[in-house]
Amino acid sequence: MQWWNQRFVNRRDYILENLETWNLNTREILMILLIDYFNEHLIPLTLEILAQKMHLTINEVDLLLQSLQEKGYVCMDIIQGRLVFM
Repeated sequence: MQWWNQRFVNRRDYILENLETWNLNTREILMILLIDYFNEHLIPLTLEILAQKMHLTINEVDLLLQSLQEKGYVCMDIIQGRLVFM
């Protein structure tokens, strides 16, 4: 298991502590924080929910996710028939 997936790691604190070292804009940061929040609380997350929370279109959310994937900050997978963000 990767160190950042351990129960004792507060990923949001880590994210916020290291923001200045990452090449992210404010929308990307907000998206990462939302994904972390939903994952921590085991709440299913969809593109529609991200769009609603961020006041963006689905297309804008998709472009942000694509950018985050290219930068290596987010990956997505289909697990048991649902989209999972990591």
